[in-house]
Amino acid sequence: MKENNALMIDETNDIRIVGFITVTVLLGVTLIGLEWVVRTQMVLLVVLLISILNAIIGTFIGPKNELSKAQGFVGLNFDTFVTNLGPSFQSRENFFSVFAIFFPAATGILAGVNISGDLKNAQKAIPKGTLIAILISTLIYLVLVWFSGSCVVREATGIVSVLAANMTSDPRPSCENQKCQYGLLHDYQVSFMILKTMNG
Repeated sequence: MKENNALMIDETNDIRIVGFITVTVLLGVTLIGLEWVVRTQMVLLVVLLISILNAIIGTFIGPKNELSKAQGFVGLNFDTFVTNLGPSFQSRENFFSVFAIFFPAATGILAGVNISGDLKNAQKAIPKGTLIAILISTLIYLVLVWFSGSCVVREATGIVSVLAANMTSDPRPSCENQKCQYGLLHDYQVSFMILKTMNG
């Protein structure tokens, strides 16, 4: 909304307004009954699948402008993938603190198990479905991480004038003299930047 000059009040209050509306709608859905929860989940599944496909296709399209490139989105690049393949933990981070990002995928699966009362053979279907769901979630996480890691460098300044330094497989030298705010390590909106390539 900020990028399109469509803020209602300001960023913080807009988040509160949108969040309040969303929670109210979800509350209404749950109060109506479990049947509507399942229907809503199917709609959300379709939206989620479209978003995943959108992100994957966006990596193939590549950056649309110099600013995206300066912010670290270089398009599919094998050197970038190889550089990003190994770990690069920052201060106070380790494997387990980063692995915690995966935890919500498991809790979502368990939430699905709780509404599985309509199954014909729940005793067999619940363990099988849970394991398959964990496998599918893991594969989707890995695919999205690999695609993001193959088209976005770890650190980028966001300054177009130093774009040449950011286009190398390891752009760290350009970040030694100035603070980098973009790239996989600093910009939590990397996926959004990739998705924007589909919308021009």
